[in-house]
Amino acid sequence: MTPSDPPERPRAVTVIGWTAFVIAALFVARALIDLVIWRVMRPAIPALLESSFGREPAPPYLRPLLEHLTELKIAQAIFWSFVGAGAIGLLRLRAWARVAMQAACGLLACYCAVFAFVWIRAWSGVPAEARHSGELSDAHRAILLSGALGLCLLFAGGLATVVFLLRGERVKAAFAAVSAPGGAPLPPSKR
Repeated sequence: MTPSDPPERPRAVTVIGWTAFVIAALFVARALIDLVIWRVMRPAIPALLESSFGREPAPPYLRPLLEHLTELKIAQAIFWSFVGAGAIGLLRLRAWARVAMQAACGLLACYCAVFAFVWIRAWSGVPAEARHSGELSDAHRAILLSGALGLCLLFAGGLATVVFLLRGERVKAAFAAVSAPGGAPLPPSKR
């Protein structure tokens, strides 16, 4: 490598960047599709809730969730758009993108922890009468609870791995070489 050659992008950055870009694109599309479906189905929601729950009251978290679903989906689309922009910046070895991807991983880890807490609360807060009257036995409920928590741990482990790789010396050196005077960004075709 001569001084005029751009530094080689580490393989970890390439894998993380493309994976994050594809996931971000899929989640932006999903949020936008959910918005369209919500706009179409919104007038029918009261009737659907009544037929689903009958005389029993709907769960207390359902009403606020449905009242703010539009804002929630817009926020999700914006977040994943930023993740996609960060992934593109990561592939171009922009210094801000490495920090942004670490921050996004931190936010997703917090989301995962909150989801795990809500999941535990929802499954352990079911009254004993309802547990034995439904179709799911206690063993099946335990499997669902532990399976979802296992997926949360796996997801959190993946996020920790991404942060660990982005904080590695080789990755830092590649970003520093591009940021240094005379450093040129990598062309998209380079590895």
